[in-house]
Amino acid sequence: MNRLTLAVFAALFATGSIPAFGADTPSSQSPGREPAHLHYSQGVGLLSSGDLLGARAELREALRLQPDLVQARFSLGTALYLSGDVDSAIDAYRTVIRQQPDLAHAHLHLGISLMVTHDWAGAHSALQTAVSLQPDSVPAHYNLGLVRDRLGDRRGAIESYREALRLRPDHAEAHYHLGLALKQNKQDTEATREFLAAAQAGVPQAQYHAGVASASGTGVERNLAAAISWWFLAADQEVPQAKEALAHLRKMTLPTDKRSIGEARVVQDAFGAFRRSLWQQVSNLKGRAPDESVGVGLLQARRVREAVPVLLHEAAALSEQAQAQLETLYANGVEGQLAPHDRRIFEYFKTAGDERLPYPRLILARIYARGLGVPPDMNKALGLLKGNPREDAQALAKELSASAKNASPKKP
Repeated sequence: MNRLTLAVFAALFATGSIPAFGADTPSSQSPGREPAHLHYSQGVGLLSSGDLLGARAELREALRLQPDLVQARFSLGTALYLSGDVDSAIDAYRTVIRQQPDLAHAHLHLGISLMVTHDWAGAHSALQTAVSLQPDSVPAHYNLGLVRDRLGDRRGAIESYREALRLRPDHAEAHYHLGLALKQNKQDTEATREFLAAAQAGVPQAQYHAGVASASGTGVERNLAAAISWWFLAADQEVPQAKEALAHLRKMTLPTDKRSIGEARVVQDAFGAFRRSLWQQVSNLKGRAPDESVGVGLLQARRVREAVPVLLHEAAALSEQAQAQLETLYANGVEGQLAPHDRRIFEYFKTAGDERLPYPRLILARIYARGLGVPPDMNKALGLLKGNPREDAQALAKELSASAKNASPKKP
C-alpha cells in the first residue's frame, strides 16, 4: 500500500506547499488565539522532527484553546496517521473538510487514509475531489490511479498515471504502475517502456519486469544477458520472482534428456556476458582480462568489503573461480577484514546446493564434512555428493564413506 512518509509530510510544512487555510473566524480573535497558535507552531515543529507523541499533545492543546483552528486539526490528522491511528486521522481530516471544504490537501490525505483501510469507494470520492480542487497535484492523480486500479477501472487508472507523469515525468512509481496497467491491458510494448523507465530509477519490481521483457524480446531487443542484469538488481532487493527467474536459468544449464546442449550453452554464455559486465562497476582495476573474476581482482587489491558481494554475484552467475574463492574465504576469512564462516557465503552455497548445482554441492559437502561453521554432519555431506557427476565429488564420496565405515564400531 502506498503510504506517505514522515519526510513527505514534513516537506509539506517546510515548503509551505499546503494551501492557505481559511480566514480567521470571529472565535479566533478570542484571548486563547495567541497561545493556540503557539501550541500549533510547536506541534508542527515536533511533527517535522519525528516526535509524534509530543506533536499530538501540542496540537490537541491548540485545539482545546481554539477548536476551529483548522491548520492544527489538519496537522493532528497527520500526526495520528503517522502514529498508526488511521481511523482517528480520518475523523480529523473529515472535520477539516467540514470547516474548509475547498482544502485540496485535506481531501488528498483523507483519500490516502481511506486507502489504508481499504475503503476504495470513499478513497475514490476523496481523491477525485482533490484532483478537481488542485488539478496539478501529482500525489492526487497517482493515488487516484491506484484506487481506480483496485476498483477495476483500468482505463481510468491509465489516465490517472499518465496525468501524474505529465506533471512529473520522473515519478518512478507512476511509471511502474502504468506499466502494470498497460500489461494487464495487453499493451505489452508500451508497458515495457514504462517498466524500463521505472527500472532505471531503481524500482525493484520494475527491474524484474524489465528483465522479463529483455528475456522475451517484448518491446526491446531480446537480450538474455540484459535480463540477467535486471534480475540480479531486483534479487538484491529481495524480489522473489527475480530470484526464481535466475534459479530457473541456472537449472537450464544442468544436463537433462529434455534439454539440448545448445540451450544450455546459450544460458551459460548469457551468464558469462553478465560476469564480464561487472568490470564496468569497479574502478582502479585496469589491464585485466574480461574473463578474469572481478571479485578476485578486488581481493588482490585488498578491497575485501567490495569483493565479497561481487564474488557472490559471480558465483550465482556460474563462475567456478568465484565459487572456489568463496570456499576459501568461508574457511579462512581475511585477517582484520572478514571473519571465517561468513553467513552470506554459507547461505549462497546452501541455496546453490538446493538448486543441485554440482560444484556448490561439492563445496557444501566439504563444509559439512569438516564442520566449518556448522556441526559436522557426515550424512548430509554424503547426501550432497550422491548423484553428483563431478569426478572430485565421486572421489570425496568414496573417501567419506570409507572414513565413516572405519569409524563405525566393529561387531564382536
